[in-house]
Amino acid sequence: HLTVDNYDELVRTQSDYILSVTDDKRNSYLPLLRISDKILAGFLYTKLVSPTKDVDFTVEIGANRIMTNAMEKDIVEVLGTLIDNAIDACDAENDKIKLFLSSTGSDTKDTVDDRLIFEIMNEHPPVPLKELTRFFERGYSTKSSKGNRGYGLYNARRIVKEYKGEITLENRTMDGRNYICFHIEI
Repeated sequence: HLTVDNYDELVRTQSDYILSVTDDKRNSYLPLLRISDKILAGFLYTKLVSPTKDVDFTVEIGANRIMTNAMEKDIVEVLGTLIDNAIDACDAENDKIKLFLSSTGSDTKDTVDDRLIFEIMNEHPPVPLKELTRFFERGYSTKSSKGNRGYGLYNARRIVKEYKGEITLENRTMDGRNYICFHIEI
């Protein structure tokens, strides 16, 4: 309102601004900034707004109060591995990633039963069950490049188990498309 001389121009400028904000895909992640764990929110927001590939992220927040007894550094390692793997697995035909974040436990006090619930799924052709069961094996990788591969999911599973949590993996059909879905409770 300080840069515009008349009312009609002010309305037009504000309308243009609102349209640009709602069209910006990064703003679909704003609910992350409302969750109680600000370190986790900032980490996830940064991962989602600047992926290494052009992917279509959908984010759903089930609870603003994130409760877990796991250390933040461990949560960041697990979630970072899963998000990076989901991005790496995307290609031009399968570019959709869905992220769900919530928690269990009391909304009024911390308890030993508090759990972070996280699902990350990326669009991908179905993977046979025999291969899915190998994803958490030390040294196993589906990536063709050579090098020190196959430790991310192995470490993620180890961390989740340290907190007596669960990490599962499945093919899931949604809207007629297959997704590789990781479900974590930690």
